[in-house]
Amino acid sequence: MSKGATEWAVVPLKSGQEVEDITSADGQLWQNLLATIADNEGHQRSYWGTQEENPSNLILAVDWDSVEDHIAFTKSAPYGLFLEQLGTLQDGDIDLHHVHFSPHPPSNAMAMKTVPASQCFILYLALDVDQKSYEENIQEFVKTLEERAKGFKGCTMGWVVEELEHENVEGKCKAYAGAIGWDSVQAHMAFKETQAYKDNVHLFDTGLKASEVYHVRFRER
Repeated sequence: MSKGATEWAVVPLKSGQEVEDITSADGQLWQNLLATIADNEGHQRSYWGTQEENPSNLILAVDWDSVEDHIAFTKSAPYGLFLEQLGTLQDGDIDLHHVHFSPHPPSNAMAMKTVPASQCFILYLALDVDQKSYEENIQEFVKTLEERAKGFKGCTMGWVVEELEHENVEGKCKAYAGAIGWDSVQAHMAFKETQAYKDNVHLFDTGLKASEVYHVRFRER
C-alpha cells in the first residue's frame, strides 16, 4: 500500500495579490483553484497560508493518498486550465516537492483550529546521510520539544521524495522536512533562547548543507 504523501508548494505571488481575502477577486479565484484540487481522487485535504517572514510567498500543502494521485491530477484534462488560472496569481516559478510526513496527515502541526502558528522547515543534507541514524537524532529533539518546550502543540516530519537543489549547495541533496506547531510564533522564538534548545539543536547537524525555516498560519480546505 502506498504511503500518504503531502505535496508542498511555495508559490511566489505577484505584488498586491490578496488571496487571503476570500471576498476579493484574487481570493475567490484561489478558492476555486482549491476546489479544483479537492475534486480529484486521492485528495485528503489542503492547507494554505502566506509566510509570516515573506507574505509574497504562498505555501500550499496538499495531503494525498499517494504521490501517484497528485501526479494523476497533473496529467488530467482540468490541469491545463488550473495552471493557466494559477499563473494569473504567481510571479515566478513554483518550488514543489513531496514529503512522507510522520505522522500523516500532518494536522497535529498544521490544523487551523488547533495550531495558531506552524514552524516549517526543510533541511538539505548530503546524499549519503544515514537516514536511520538521522531519524534517531530527530526523535531525540522531538522528545525535548514534548518535555521542555512551552507552547509546543505537535510536530510532523519526514523525508522528501525527490532529491533537491539549493542555491548555496553544489549538486543534489537529500532533504528532510517538517512542521512544528506552536501557540504562537513568539513561543517558537522564545524556545530558541532556552538552554534545552541550545543543548539539542546540534542533532540536526549531521550531513547538513543548508536549511530554510519560516512560519505560516495555515488555513484548511
